Amino acid sequence: HDRNKHNPAELKLKKGDFVFLNSRLNSDWYHGECKGRKGLIPAAYVKMVADDDTCGETVKAVVLCSFIARNKAEVDLSAGDLVTLTHRLNQAWYLGHTGSGQRGFVPAEHLEIISSNSEKVLPVVDVKKLMDDQKKPEEI
Repeated sequence: HDRNKHNPAELKLKKGDFVFLNSRLNSDWYHGECKGRKGLIPAAYVKMVADDDTCGETVKAVVLCSFIARNKAEVDLSAGDLVTLTHRLNQAWYLGHTGSGQRGFVPAEHLEIISSNSEKVLPVVDVKKLMDDQKKPEEI
C-alpha cells in the first residue's frame, strides 16, 4: 500500500513503484532511489523482484500511463506494466515486449526507465528493414 514520508529523509511511495536499493542500513531500512529521488525506504514496504533477463542486452521500463496501439506495429500498454526494451528506434520510440509477450514499437514518453544494460545504451534498429521483415509472409 502507499506510504507517506514521515520526515524529509524518507521517500514517499505508492503501491507498484519500482525502487532501486543502494544499501541496507539495518533490518528495518534501506537507502534507495525511486523516480529520480533518493532517500530512506522502510524494508516492510519492499518486495524484491528478480531480473530474469540475464542476457544484459535489454533495458527495463515501467509504463507511466496507458497507451492504445494505433497499428499492428505498436504495443498496447497499461499503466504499471513492466516492459523490456531491446532497441532504440529514435527519440520517441523503442522496440520492446511486454510480460504478456506482445512485441512491437513502444512510445518513450509513456515509460520510466528503471534498469539499464551494462553499456547504458540500446542498439539502434533499422526501421525500414524491420518493417520489410514484418511484411514477409510467415513460413509454415
